[in-house]
Amino acid sequence: MGDVGDVRRRVREGVIWVFPLLLAAVLAPELWAGTLTFEKRLQAQAALERVAYRHRLWPQGASRPKPPFEELFPEDVRRRQVEEYVAKSEALGSAWQRPIAAEQLQAEIERMALHSRAPDVLAEMFAALNGDPQLIAECLARPILADRLARRWYAHDARFHGGFEEWLRGQVRAGVRAAEGRATASYPFRLPSLARAVGAATTWNPMTQMPAERAGH
Repeated sequence: MGDVGDVRRRVREGVIWVFPLLLAAVLAPELWAGTLTFEKRLQAQAALERVAYRHRLWPQGASRPKPPFEELFPEDVRRRQVEEYVAKSEALGSAWQRPIAAEQLQAEIERMALHSRAPDVLAEMFAALNGDPQLIAECLARPILADRLARRWYAHDARFHGGFEEWLRGQVRAGVRAAEGRATASYPFRLPSLARAVGAATTWNPMTQMPAERAGH
């Protein structure tokens, strides 16, 4: 009976996972339509940050209530986040001749689904991007993968001196932009089986972090 109960529990959890994706297909605004421009990446970033915002608790005993979303994550902050992940991604190709391949993005999606510490939050992030595998690959998987790989290559490159963050600021100041017609547009991305993801080992953290309450506020 214990095994049966566990199967029933996973089925119920699977329904919880699937529902946000089905709902998103009906209600969510269209974010991915043809070329993925910088502005569309910015819209996707806002959608992901709103999910993270809903799931972050404001510290007990804080001097004021949890601020509204736009105060914690104003557009200039979201724009900087997109500029930074684009710069990291482009540097992998230009500085190290290791551009991120579509297959790597697919593998990152599967890694997130299988090792998520918060599968319900990850499901909402998928839903916030319309459950669109292409958009999820470009705007959720790419930032995480680009950060990990860029830091790794930078750390072993004798041409660069100083801290990674300083180098990154220089890349952003240089106005690096992603090629808007990426080759990944034709890759058949797919989302992992939700039933397989639910109940799996959980070691992945959502990509966004809630800022701490500022001193003096």
